[in-house]
Amino acid sequence: MSAAQRAPSHVATSPAEWAGLCLLLAVAAALRFYRLGHEPLWLDEAYSWWSARQPLGALASLVPTCDPEPPLYPLILKGWIALFGDGTAAVRGPTAVAGVLAVALLWGAGRAISPSVGFVAAALFAVAPFQIEFAHEARAYALVTVAFGLVLYGGLRITCWADPDAGSSSHVGVREGLGAWIALAVGGALAVWLRNTAEFVLVSLICAALAWMAIEPSARRHWRAIGVVAVAVLLAWAPYLPTYIAQARGVIAAFWIPPPTPGFVVHEIGLVLGDESPWLVGIAGVLFALGIAGLWRTGRRGAALLVACMALGPIVFTVAASLLLRPILIARVLIGIALPVYVAVAVAVTRLPGKAWRAAAFAALVAASLLANYDLLSQEARKEPWNEVVRELVAMTPSDALVLLLPSELELPLAHALEQAHVARAMRGVPRPFPAPGLDVEYPTSRCVPVVEDAGLAALARALEGRRTVALIHRMRDVYDPDDKVPEMLARAGFVQVAKREFPSDKMLELYERR
Repeated sequence: MSAAQRAPSHVATSPAEWAGLCLLLAVAAALRFYRLGHEPLWLDEAYSWWSARQPLGALASLVPTCDPEPPLYPLILKGWIALFGDGTAAVRGPTAVAGVLAVALLWGAGRAISPSVGFVAAALFAVAPFQIEFAHEARAYALVTVAFGLVLYGGLRITCWADPDAGSSSHVGVREGLGAWIALAVGGALAVWLRNTAEFVLVSLICAALAWMAIEPSARRHWRAIGVVAVAVLLAWAPYLPTYIAQARGVIAAFWIPPPTPGFVVHEIGLVLGDESPWLVGIAGVLFALGIAGLWRTGRRGAALLVACMALGPIVFTVAASLLLRPILIARVLIGIALPVYVAVAVAVTRLPGKAWRAAAFAALVAASLLANYDLLSQEARKEPWNEVVRELVAMTPSDALVLLLPSELELPLAHALEQAHVARAMRGVPRPFPAPGLDVEYPTSRCVPVVEDAGLAALARALEGRRTVALIHRMRDVYDPDDKVPEMLARAGFVQVAKREFPSDKMLELYERR
């Protein structure tokens, strides 16, 4: 790595670098805002929409009970909706913006190593299919990448300043690098309020810090600052800890992710990096290892440990939790590992001998991502087809029909789709309207969606009095009413099924009329 490539991050940014960043942000924005509102909100997104519509007090009580996630994202979305409305594209707006912001943060983080590393890492992230997919999702995932981007930005600036063998200014102290320490603390605090598995990244950071201080004597002068950051994040997290523990117990009691096999782990990591193909994971793994080795050999030992731990630690801890407690490994849980992986890959690419090899490797990686994006963005049905359900509902039912939804949480995506289509239909969750905390549930992770029970059916029967037409929307493989008690109750009330429609994503619409 040349002296120019080793330039410390506090060197002034050139006009060419700013132009490169603007280009990357434009590409990132184009990909993340493209057809943002084309498809309706699916169930998980509809939970976010419902949560954001609740009173502020409910964000700390009812919302975490019904949706096992921290309440910060619904709070952010609540403010966003107040400004921009709750149309489909508007509800996804914060995540699209976050996806673009994460590109800028990764550029700044990589630039702590060298300007070329910052550009290559940010370029790969800007066109990463998995990041674009979840920038189109009204959930907290893209905001989590911003939090981890802050952590990586602060961590790399600190470690690169403090590694004297890398040509950095070892005299730069805590006061001069205050912004980096603040970014580290703020990113950690945001992460634990946005995602319940963020603690795996924070534990990985602690491991990196301890290893760094063990092998690098000059790093030990930062132990107080590291301690202050750790305490600040813990104090920020403390008000949420009781809720987090309750949610964790629900996850341990019942979760539906399959146990992690080696093949499944590779598959999920591949999705995060852009493709589930094992060969892609292998190539990424080789480049990642070369990048870590390159950082180490050039004296960036602190940076090497930080990047390695932030990428590998969450995988190790998530697999361990899945084997020892309850399976929780799924690609979106690991969304943050892409940030350090792309930094290491960028280091490997920029260390290739000769400009031609570096350009060819960079072009190949970008081309592979763009090809995957074409397949992703050209798909017409990536989410649940609630717009199609609304069209069929309008075509099949009179305006005074009652729409029953089983399980009751299906009220949420249908309610949003009906609002967007300006269609009015009376709805009722089965066996009780959503939310219904305190009743028997199938999945303790969401304690507001009850299974079918006799008292609920009795209340439902009373709600059907005077109705001539009923539409029942449910999942084809239903675990909330495995004994078909709802159709039996409708038959006892004199309803006969007269039509049926099936939809992708395991949804069915049945029309009943009283005879």
